[in-house]
Formats: sequence, structure tokens, C-alpha cells
Amino acid sequence: MFKRDAGAKVWGDETNRGRNESNAENQHGDVDWRRLLHALESKDGIERVRARKELVARGKLSCRILREALHHPDGQVRWEAAKALVSVRCPEAASELVERLADEDGDVRWLAAEALVALRRDLPQHVVAPAADLA
Repeated sequence: MFKRDAGAKVWGDETNRGRNESNAENQHGDVDWRRLLHALESKDGIERVRARKELVARGKLSCRILREALHHPDGQVRWEAAKALVSVRCPEAASELVERLADEDGDVRWLAAEALVALRRDLPQHVVAPAADLA
């Protein structure tokens, strides 16, 4: 299993777990990040696309969950995270994206490269240099 921050609120047991909602907000307006992660793990492609689009719509607030998803053992989840990061442009994910340039899945590598290109102006030199060595 990949790393999860068990002490953080976003990973806690939410009161709306199991609800069939159109978005991931509970009655208090808090985002159910766990539900979005599980949706990225779904075998249903439509559910994955909805979750990815919702993460993209939340912008930088989604950076943490997308960074975690880049370490997921399932290549489809890593693909969804990398795809979302092309649009979200999360500089905090640069190191994880550089790691994904060596992913076993060629589609994940491609999307990681696209996400890094989208970040090119925001990347510090210590991140850009290792990526250039992989090219």
C-alpha cells in the first residue's frame, strides 16, 4: 500500500463515507478526499474521470492527494494523478513527477513529462537537472 498520513483530517473516517453523492463534499463543505482517492482506484472509467475532473476543479487543494496517488501501486491510479497534475500545475509535486519519468508504465511517464512541461517556469533548478538527465 502507498503512504497515507493517518493523522490528517483528509484521511479520517468521514461521516459521509458510503454516500452516493455527485461531489465529494459533506454537509459541512469539507472535501471527502478518501472518496476521491477510492474513485481514482475504481474499475469504472467514468467514475475515475469524474473524480479526476473534480480534483482538477479543486486546483491546488488537490495537490496533496495527487502527490500521494503518484505512489500508488496501480498504474491506472498513477496515470489519473499524472493526468490531473498536467492541469493543476502543482510545483510541490515536481519531485514525484520526476520519479514518474522512470515509471514502468509508458503512459504514466508521458503524462509526468507533460505535467513537468506545464510547470517549467515554476521548477527550481535542483528539480530540473535530474529530469534533464533522464531525457
